[in-house]
Amino acid sequence: MFDKTKFALFAIAAAFNSAPAQAQMVIDVGKINCEQYVHQKVSTPTLMAAWLSGYYHGQRGSLTVDLETLESNANKLQNYCYVQDNWKEPVVKAVEKLFGTAK
Repeated sequence: MFDKTKFALFAIAAAFNSAPAQAQMVIDVGKINCEQYVHQKVSTPTLMAAWLSGYYHGQRGSLTVDLETLESNANKLQNYCYVQDNWKEPVVKAVEKLFGTAK
């Protein structure tokens, strides 16, 4: 489990980090599977959970973030993806299965 205040500060810092020496990396989130998610092969699960939350909240037109729900949902997704039988499943499909994506 992660501390909500540290997570919020980390997410803000990551969003505004503009180190000019870093190479730009573009990721097709739809292709990230559970194995890549939990083993941090693309990014940290915490950062990916924040992005996914923002994406689905944006789909619904919601501009609010409940940090307790975000933490709980991130833990559920991580637990689901840790199961080896789920490793090949795309993370976006896991999110849809666990939380739904209806507006």
